[in-house]
Parts: sequence; structure tokens; C-alpha cells
Amino acid sequence: IRVIRHIANEAPEELRTTFTALFDENNDLTNRLSGFSENVLKVYRKMGQELGTHQDERSMSTYLTLHNPKKYVFYKNSFYQKYCKFI
Repeated sequence: IRVIRHIANEAPEELRTTFTALFDENNDLTNRLSGFSENVLKVYRKMGQELGTHQDERSMSTYLTLHNPKKYVFYKNSFYQKYCKFI
């Protein structure tokens, strides 16, 4: 959360554009996820940061779920893999 807050403080409009693209249902979900990850990293790099953004599939699933909980769910791969093995 620190990284996304830092970006929001330093580059709010670029981050807003990135979130708008993530929430755009007219585009394929896979493309939205990869685009979000790539765009957040670009903005972070322009800020002079060299470490990772920590904006992974869990973060993106959280943003999508908070945006539209009737369509999306929270996701954690390790739980999902255990569930798949169970069923």
C-alpha cells in the first residue's frame, strides 16, 4: 500500500488513468491486468524508483473487487491452488 500511496501523492493523474484502464470493462481482463502492472511500473520508474511496485494479482483483484464486488472476488493464488487440489 505504501507504493500505491506514494504514486498517488506524486503522480495522481497518471495513476487515475491507470485505474480507469483497469476498470474498463470494454477491454479483456487479461490485458487490463497486464496493462495495469506495466503502467504502474512505468510511472514508478519515472519517479526515480528502482524497487518493485508490489502491484501483483492480489492487489489488482482487491482493486477490482472494491470497485465491483458483484463481479470480482479477492484472489490469492496459494489458496486457489489448494482449493483446486481439494476439489
